[in-house]
Amino acid sequence: MDKLLWQKVEPLFYQAAVLPLAQREHFIDQACNGDNELCQALRLLLANEGHTGQLQNMLASEAASLLADQQDLSGEVLGPYKLLRQLGRGGMGTVYLAERADKQFEKQVAIKLISTTLINPLLLHAFRTERQILADLEHEAISRLLDGGTTADGMPYLVMEYVKGEPIDQYCAERKLSLTALLQLFVKVAAAVAFAHQKMVVHCDIKPSNILINQRGEPKLLDFGIARLLNRATGTETAKDTKQLGLTLNYASPEQKQAKALSALSDVYALGLVLQLLVANSTRSDVRWIIQRALQPEPARRYQSVSALADDIKRFLGKHPIQARPNSWWYRSQMFVRRNTASSTLAAVILCGITAFSAAFWQQAQQVKQERDIARLQRDKALAITDFVTDMLGKVDPSEAQGTEPKVRDVLDEASSQLATQTDHALSGQPEVAAAIHRIIGRTYHSLGLLPAAQHHLEQASQLALQHNFADTELYWQILTNLSYLYQDQFNNDKVLALRYQALQLAEQLYGRDHKITLGSIGNLAAAYMEGGELDKAEQMWLRLYQDRVRVLGEEHQDIINSLANLGVINHWLGRYQQAEYYYKSCFEMAKRQLGQRHPTTLTCMSTLGSVYESSGQYARAEPIITEHIELATEVLGALHPATLRSKHNLADSYRGLDRFIESEALFRQVLAERSKVLGNDNIETLQSQMKLARVLRLQQHFNEAEQLVLDAYNKQQKQLGVAHPTTLITAQILADTYLAQQDSAAALQLYQQIVALRADESLDHPDVIDTWAGMARAYLLQGKLQQAGEALQRADSIATRHPEKTSANLQQATLALQQYDAAR
Repeated sequence: MDKLLWQKVEPLFYQAAVLPLAQREHFIDQACNGDNELCQALRLLLANEGHTGQLQNMLASEAASLLADQQDLSGEVLGPYKLLRQLGRGGMGTVYLAERADKQFEKQVAIKLISTTLINPLLLHAFRTERQILADLEHEAISRLLDGGTTADGMPYLVMEYVKGEPIDQYCAERKLSLTALLQLFVKVAAAVAFAHQKMVVHCDIKPSNILINQRGEPKLLDFGIARLLNRATGTETAKDTKQLGLTLNYASPEQKQAKALSALSDVYALGLVLQLLVANSTRSDVRWIIQRALQPEPARRYQSVSALADDIKRFLGKHPIQARPNSWWYRSQMFVRRNTASSTLAAVILCGITAFSAAFWQQAQQVKQERDIARLQRDKALAITDFVTDMLGKVDPSEAQGTEPKVRDVLDEASSQLATQTDHALSGQPEVAAAIHRIIGRTYHSLGLLPAAQHHLEQASQLALQHNFADTELYWQILTNLSYLYQDQFNNDKVLALRYQALQLAEQLYGRDHKITLGSIGNLAAAYMEGGELDKAEQMWLRLYQDRVRVLGEEHQDIINSLANLGVINHWLGRYQQAEYYYKSCFEMAKRQLGQRHPTTLTCMSTLGSVYESSGQYARAEPIITEHIELATEVLGALHPATLRSKHNLADSYRGLDRFIESEALFRQVLAERSKVLGNDNIETLQSQMKLARVLRLQQHFNEAEQLVLDAYNKQQKQLGVAHPTTLITAQILADTYLAQQDSAAALQLYQQIVALRADESLDHPDVIDTWAGMARAYLLQGKLQQAGEALQRADSIATRHPEKTSANLQQATLALQQYDAAR
């Protein structure tokens, strides 16, 4: 909205916001006095009042818009100070570099002003709160308040210490600080935040750009513009202080995003995000544990103070056991040996003692197990035949063969044919043996991407178990699990959920809660929730499972790779690309270290790392990783394996992002044909390639084929996944963009509005929504609705500022179109 409209609507909003809902409509009618544009703008603000994040974005956007029009005061004199140049602008005001006009002192300062056009109760309260807070904070790592006042025209200002330095992430990256040096620097930052907490102040906006490292290498914490004063008795802010302006959602805690009362634990979460960014390339498991504890969604499960977070980092630096990870005698002994490497004799004695202690327990366990094994002896003899099949097929599993067996399919087909004959004759009286062989052959077919053949054998195995009453055995758990993986690749999530829930119940019955197999079943169920779009539930399960696996299995167990990979996928889907990259890198490095570069698990981690670069618009970084993955996956898994095709799909999308449309179209057509052959025409991954091909065709103005392809994919995805599934919403976006490219603004606008309505509140800040709001702006512009176009563009721009890594052609086109429209008026 323009400046004049904003100046009218803003005071009315603050008056209406305190009224009961029943009285607001009457107030609007009276206050707007027939001004329809004013009524509409006021209703829009009030409608978003309950959605704090959206309202803050709108207010911040308006503030930024007005500040953009504000006159640059560089060169002006403000009291005893001369303003030299602007240092920055934001939703709270403008910051200038200044010096004493009377030359009494040579020292430069930073002066923060709030424009008279922006003054309102919330901003004035925030500005006064910042002044009060800074006056009480005297710490070497906090930028100091030097002076303050009000200009002749009523503009309040603060005079602060000027810090000449670099943001902490840039400083660490450019100097390639070691992990130790980096953590030592971070501890100093934490000390500053802890000092503020002692003064009952929560910063609320901790992020790299608010932590500058000066020329001496010392940190300075800046910008207490949205800080909160805490109640000394409760340790939380009062309810009336929960509305925040200028919130940076990328570094906001869950309780900030949900507009709940804040405490010092909100800063713990933000510091965890900063630490995660700084140590993104570290594979040290203790560091991962520290970050995990700081980033717990529930405040009660985080470190209970910033000092506790800093103390755990100090423990890590001193090679002491950290508090964040589960305690165990093995972990404590490892840390003791690390601290005392010079005492090699003592270390050897300790390790020998640990080994003897472990061996004694093992021997006792074996004695107990022996009696149980006797009872199973007859069954084991009957199942011995499967050893032959396992040996025969072991070399054709990509995990073992890694691309060296040229006739895998022939061997499998022959084994399948023999099994059909033996089931009718030799194995007719041994259903458990037959089921075990069916499972092995089915699993191996699946590992090669041959889904129909895999399904036949696995379903045969399941039917045998149910018909012959061995559905309470380990074999049946294996069958359930293998079948669930198959249905996952067929995107039949209802069946996946049912099978994995059943498998988890059976695992708990057979092995107990902390057994490796039971933990794996929990992970499988979490993955099913994730595939079904229940991301919050999946994320909670994966975080808890990661901790349980390290506690039970140890930090270097291969199952940890799986947990890291899935935590990466969840953050990827939620648009938290930096966090996803961190988990994917950790997964990739650990898999390479333990399994080797060519193992299918390592290749999966490699593929996901390339995909997050592609999703975040870092196409130049994505291309070489994805290309290397395709070469290795083709050798190890085969050219038509789903994992290989997945990377080909991602490479085609990277070509599109690099404006190499002809290459992109050719590769998408190839992948679409291959996925249709291997997975089927209606498979979700096939449909993904179909709708991405449509996008490339639309960019080349081949509208008829583009619309036909994307509409077909959209209709099928709605039936299979539901209208609100993240994948369906991406296709809806491409379809809306296709309508818009053909000037059908009504159809496009309807879809854009539907996408926004279907997204859950927490996903409205997802980077994909940038394109939705920008497309909506262009659609409104085609209809001549300039005001609505401007508001939609502001929404898009507001989200884009919080996701600088995401590029949006829609946003660029909408901005240019609005500028051209204004120029032509």
